[in-house]
Parts: sequence; structure tokens; C-alpha cells
Amino acid sequence: TVPKKTLSKQQISNYPLLTVTNDNCSADKQCMICLSGYTLGAKMRRLPCLHDFHPECIDAWLQHSSDRCPLDNLN
Repeated sequence: TVPKKTLSKQQISNYPLLTVTNDNCSADKQCMICLSGYTLGAKMRRLPCLHDFHPECIDAWLQHSSDRCPLDNLN
């Protein structure tokens, strides 16, 4: 079998963590992995394709499932 292409914790840490504010997150925006909304003041991780996720959701995805965004398959 071909091993999955995933990222290390160090590689993932290169993606920025943003603090959720009214300026960067609308009230109806949600993490498309867990489908939960964002809380003001919480953190979200932004991928190069500009999709945002809860850090715990996307970090697990990138470490164990794929090195690509789960929404658009870009890396």
C-alpha cells in the first residue's frame, strides 16, 4: 500500500493561527470538519488556500489523513 501524505506537527505549525474576531469571522461561519461554529476570542488555523478550521480539527486531519485541505484538496 502507498503511505498517506501527511504533515508533521512542525510543518503544521507554519500555518498561521488567528484569533476569531468579528472582522475575520462571520457569525454563521463554522469549521467544516466538526461543523461547529467559532467562538469570539478562540483560535482558528488558516491554510494557504485561505480556508479556516479549528486547530484541533485541521491539525488532526493534516497529521493523520492528508496533507491537503479537506474542502478544495489544495496544499
